[in-house]
Amino acid sequence: MWNHAPAMWKQMSSSGYSTPELTPRDTADLMAFLFVAGYLEEPGQPQRGQGILARKGCRKCHTTGEDEQKIGPDLALWSENVNPILWSQRLWNHAPAMGQSMKELGVERPIFTEEEMGDLITYLFAIRYFEAPGDPEMGTDVFMRNCATCHGEAGQGDVGPALDSLGARSSPTFMATTLWNHGPQMYQAMRERELDWPRLDGNQMRDLIAYLRSLT
Repeated sequence: MWNHAPAMWKQMSSSGYSTPELTPRDTADLMAFLFVAGYLEEPGQPQRGQGILARKGCRKCHTTGEDEQKIGPDLALWSENVNPILWSQRLWNHAPAMGQSMKELGVERPIFTEEEMGDLITYLFAIRYFEAPGDPEMGTDVFMRNCATCHGEAGQGDVGPALDSLGARSSPTFMATTLWNHGPQMYQAMRERELDWPRLDGNQMRDLIAYLRSLT
């Protein structure tokens, strides 16, 4: 969204469209949908998937990112960078050990419908997507090269608003919402100062958010 924003705003303006305002919840739902849309022919619902983990007894043996240690692998880590086909492979390879553990613990093997499995995979994808960490040291360099001119060398604010108070709230969805809603004013201010719109590549946005978090 950041890299495409200037061209998008120009096109929307010429077409007579107003820039929509998004809440953090709107952004989270939109990002979750777009993230899974390319993986699943019938995208699931992450909220339903969260409930399925509890109803099917999966949480008796598995965590999803919590510090608690259980007999089974952490499903949040297990599903990192996994599409549904590779998820099926992991389930297949893990089945004998999982079946033996369930037998020893007296846990009944759960049966899933296709819709339930889609919901479950979608939920696990969403967990890993929103928790991806960045490197604050790398983010410092990104900030100094792209943001400090307007926001101050320590994010204290100058031409642009202060960013050093955003750290505690700078989740990916909060930052995406803030960048989107504030973008047109920021774009105009940069044009007036004859500044180029900085393009962020690779992990730079993730590192930048990690740096903003480190300020608090």
